[in-house]
Amino acid sequence: MTTQPKVKPKPKPVRWTRAAIIGLGARTDLRTAGQIFGMSETRVYEAAKAGRLPFPVLRVGTRYVVPVQPLLALLGIDGGEGIRSPIAGQ
Repeated sequence: MTTQPKVKPKPKPVRWTRAAIIGLGARTDLRTAGQIFGMSETRVYEAAKAGRLPFPVLRVGTRYVVPVQPLLALLGIDGGEGIRSPIAGQ
């Protein structure tokens, strides 16, 4: 009897709502930003490395950080005052 290799099930796509995106706070990770725009993890990391994303990505050490406010603006969502960066007023 031959055993078949286990195949990971494909993750279920997340449905991002306006409230869920606003609820992320001031920043998120690159994987989450990619999910919001329907991009696979591989594709979003490749695009970030090549500088081809329509939103700003900050490199902090070995991590990518994405400010949420530009994501909201790109999607045409008014985020209100609840997600302003603590240094925005400086």
